[in-house]
Amino acid sequence: MKKSAILITSFFVCALCLAPCALYAANKIEVLKKQIANDDPHRVYVSFNDLAGEFLKENKYDECVSCMIGLKEKNKDLEAPADYYSAYCRYQQLKAAEQLQDWNEYFNKGAAWRQEITAALQNAIAKSQVTDPANIYSRLLLWKLTKETQEGDPEAEFNGLMDACRQFAKHGSDMTAIKNVADQLQLSDRKPDARELYKIYVARLANTQMSEYDLKAAADGFYQEGNVDLAEAVYENYIEKISKNISKERLLAELKEIAMKFSVQSPNAKDLFFAEKMFKKMEEVGGWEAFDEKSIYLRAWNLEKAKDYPRAKEVYLVLLNRFPKTAYASAANYKISVIDAYALGDLKQAKDALEKTSQGQTDIYSISSLYHLGLLNQWEGNFEQAQNYYNKLLENAKEAKEYQEIVKFSQDRLAEIKNKKLIEYNLKLFLDACFKPENKNLTMNKINLQVNNFLPKPADKLSLNATAYAGQTGCMDAQLQYYWSGSLGSAIPTVEQFSFETDYPSKGPKVANLVVVSPSGVVDRSFEIIDVN
Repeated sequence: MKKSAILITSFFVCALCLAPCALYAANKIEVLKKQIANDDPHRVYVSFNDLAGEFLKENKYDECVSCMIGLKEKNKDLEAPADYYSAYCRYQQLKAAEQLQDWNEYFNKGAAWRQEITAALQNAIAKSQVTDPANIYSRLLLWKLTKETQEGDPEAEFNGLMDACRQFAKHGSDMTAIKNVADQLQLSDRKPDARELYKIYVARLANTQMSEYDLKAAADGFYQEGNVDLAEAVYENYIEKISKNISKERLLAELKEIAMKFSVQSPNAKDLFFAEKMFKKMEEVGGWEAFDEKSIYLRAWNLEKAKDYPRAKEVYLVLLNRFPKTAYASAANYKISVIDAYALGDLKQAKDALEKTSQGQTDIYSISSLYHLGLLNQWEGNFEQAQNYYNKLLENAKEAKEYQEIVKFSQDRLAEIKNKKLIEYNLKLFLDACFKPENKNLTMNKINLQVNNFLPKPADKLSLNATAYAGQTGCMDAQLQYYWSGSLGSAIPTVEQFSFETDYPSKGPKVANLVVVSPSGVVDRSFEIIDVN
């Protein structure tokens, strides 16, 4: 009895605690309904959104739909937003059943819900002008629904959405709807269309009375949110605005700050091509004198990671010419040699650059240069010269732990020469792809090789991923094989793997190579310099 009394008492205590919460929620709904009735057209969507949110956070989908129907019955002017939010609530109910795998409800009611959603959205579109956000939001949701269900014509719905957005941009007042649509497209497979809408949004934003400070603050905010496309569009407008009335020195400082945000060294959102756009603008405004040695190196490194190897080499050379004693000299010379060899296929230039780096102080770049000198000579058949480089490497590396990976590579190559064997198959395939005259058509534009961490530390996990564009054989996609070689860290990927995860035990530049092969022959080659620091 005592236990039952305690349980009953506890129930009533909980009920008393929950009652004020339920009462508050009910009161808030009533307040929002009254607010909607008295709202001006520019605020009504904020209140509708808040009202729908009150129901949805409690999963009260039917109540939400009933409320929306009641609002439009009382006021025909609210028909379009009420129909849109009625459809939106039902759509959320449909998605919840799918995510919770409540298949009984999903299959019993799903078809009726989809019809209800479609009818409500079509009515909202019919009852609204193109300058009404309900028109835009209804078209967006109708496109999403048709795309997910493949009922109707998703492409036609999408074209209607984009046309409506363009018309809205010309005549609408609050451009938030355009940004919200762009955000949704950004999350889907419509990134170019999202960029178009972001540009429209930013153009209208820049034409307002926003100060330069507020414009940059908006760009910084979008950047922190990870909305790279929108941040870039606002930064470009900001630069255009300030360039007309500030000093050259301040403009250069702003350009450099923005370039750094998107460059290879950034720990946050990256866009290597946008970073180069800002670096190029710096060069146009101030020439190379606007760059110190660190920013020149960073620009070259950024171009290297963007796979613009010829331009990366040019900028590395600018660094060495302007700052012959730069602390980045070994790294720059080494990277020039790797680019000459494996990107440009120029053996002579590569060996000259490697010789220069190998004769400097004994560091990871000189040690790595000796290995590549040995490798290039071994591939050419200059076995005695190759042995000399490998042996010099072993002598210079001695017992240093950080050189053990490249020491192992050199020992493997020496064993191949001693036993009169060919270079390991995958590695030879890569070298053949780089240097054989018949492979000059391999221009590294058919493989997109990416690493997900530009600044790994020893033992950090990172992944390499390759996308190859090999076309089709007949009516079937080509069956591809991926021949990985070079410094791959702890991983031993098979020819079936187009991506893999790895880590490196020591610091230094690691050159990972790839050749993709289809049944008709070599598709292309690629490589990545991974800077473990």
